[in-house]
Amino acid sequence: MDGSTEPMVCFIGHPIAGNPSQLAMERALRSVGLDWRVLSLDVAPADIVAAVEGLRVCGFRGLLIDPTAQPATLEDDFYFYRDGQWTGSVLRDEVLANWLVAGDSANLADDATHEQAATNPLGSTTPLGFIGPPRPGLSNLLAASSDPVIVVTAEPPDWSEALDQLDIDPEGPLRMVIDDVGLHPGLLAERFPKAERIMLREQLLGALVLRAAELWTNQRFAPEVIEEALEEYFSV
Repeated sequence: MDGSTEPMVCFIGHPIAGNPSQLAMERALRSVGLDWRVLSLDVAPADIVAAVEGLRVCGFRGLLIDPTAQPATLEDDFYFYRDGQWTGSVLRDEVLANWLVAGDSANLADDATHEQAATNPLGSTTPLGFIGPPRPGLSNLLAASSDPVIVVTAEPPDWSEALDQLDIDPEGPLRMVIDDVGLHPGLLAERFPKAERIMLREQLLGALVLRAAELWTNQRFAPEVIEEALEEYFSV
């Protein structure tokens, strides 16, 4: 990690076009006075393992892999330096598990808050809905919730059809619906009219960028900086 250039981090997708993670990260870093470089790379899933090693060799501080580029053979989607060691983790599952356990009220930057949420979940018998792609570790992720979870998994573009086949009462309550695939908000509102909260994929992306920034830099960031960058990007 030694060198004279600015620290570098990277977002990888396939395709990467249309992914606002770089913009949000640049705004976050600038807000705390860090002069880092942020790259976005289009890498096919078959080349991800080589890319991860290449970025490590090139001295990058870390990288985050979008599901569009995630190969089935690689579970980790996030890399950073911990105690001087290049370390992989499943950041997406960390963020999702936090929502499933404690809603979006828990701040992942606060380890004490996260531990408290895990031991004292906001429990009830009101189910949650999770819409996301099938992947390793999903069962363990959903087990983080103390409430019953309605799961919709399918391969794109069959999400709307999968929602139509759900055997749930459309008038029944839902504590939260988490959309990990980017469905239209109107479709979700129509399908889950009694949901107390619908967490969109854009919100998940913001939470991922925030947590990545914290782990890469060991600093705290105002979530509003990232939220405003994403709102600006998607409003264009």
